[in-house]
Amino acid sequence: MLSAKQAGNGNEPPQVHLEWLSGDSKMFKRPKPPQPDRIRSINGSFSWIDHRFFRQGFDQGLTRMEKLLYLVLVAVSNQDGVSFYSDERLGEFLEIRHLHELTGARDELVARDLIAFKEGIYQVLDLPPGPHKY
Repeated sequence: MLSAKQAGNGNEPPQVHLEWLSGDSKMFKRPKPPQPDRIRSINGSFSWIDHRFFRQGFDQGLTRMEKLLYLVLVAVSNQDGVSFYSDERLGEFLEIRHLHELTGARDELVARDLIAFKEGIYQVLDLPPGPHKY
């Protein structure tokens, strides 16, 4: 929680420190990190989530379990989007008590063309041009 000193007089939003960046002849602001000495770095494996997943609404209509499964698969997949984690291990990560919860979430992500699943192997797919409309 912010103190009154940090937030100003209570009626103003807190100050955000921004730096100007230029690229492709455009100028834009990027917030400065609160702890610049703790910037994340890539050590070993690395994963990312396409910002379009949220910005273009691919997450809309997904249940909490479906979103969690998708994000865990993104986090544990290799550079090709492939995960070798078993359903048992994924169930432990997601604290799933019943297998049908996992299979239901998986089936919905497959139906939305977000992941593929074959013979126990998961693949996070490149996002399609737009989200499915349900």
